[in-house]
Amino acid sequence: ISVLETPSSTATTTTSIAPTNTPSATSNQSNLKTYTTAEYSIQYPAGWTVTKEQGQVEIYNPKTMVDAATNGGRTKKIKSEYVNIAETVSTQSVKAYVDNMLKTNPAFMNVSASVLQREELTINNVKAEAMIDEGEAGSAKIVTISNGKKIFTIYTSAMDIHQQNKAEVQIINSLKFK
Repeated sequence: ISVLETPSSTATTTTSIAPTNTPSATSNQSNLKTYTTAEYSIQYPAGWTVTKEQGQVEIYNPKTMVDAATNGGRTKKIKSEYVNIAETVSTQSVKAYVDNMLKTNPAFMNVSASVLQREELTINNVKAEAMIDEGEAGSAKIVTISNGKKIFTIYTSAMDIHQQNKAEVQIINSLKFK
């Protein structure tokens, strides 16, 4: 792993995500399902649920829903293991897209210090970038990747950039563009 300095003085790490060899429910091909769109396919564990809403695909484990407090003091069920994929039409490079998102997106404009780590990745021979955002609901890993026509932003739960649910890592590693 090498560390590169970016103009914003945020450390960027270059790494390649490799499928884990740890036995788990997702390592057995018969326990996987495939979700396919016109742009990509992605595999996920058979017990997980896929929903599509407002142009986003969410894959989550319904068995790991947890109670969380809302601003009004009520509790609601939230997903603790999930992969959410959002698409944006853009021919920008992944790095330029992420740099621009950090500068212009209201969710990041005043919280750029909350981006704890940023690194370059390779997923199935396609360059991507990942970062951790520390939000009110906890940490989220954000992976950004492009097929040259669209930018795909993938959100997952994460403790840090390397400690992620094995199923979530395997789901991201299975992403293949058509």
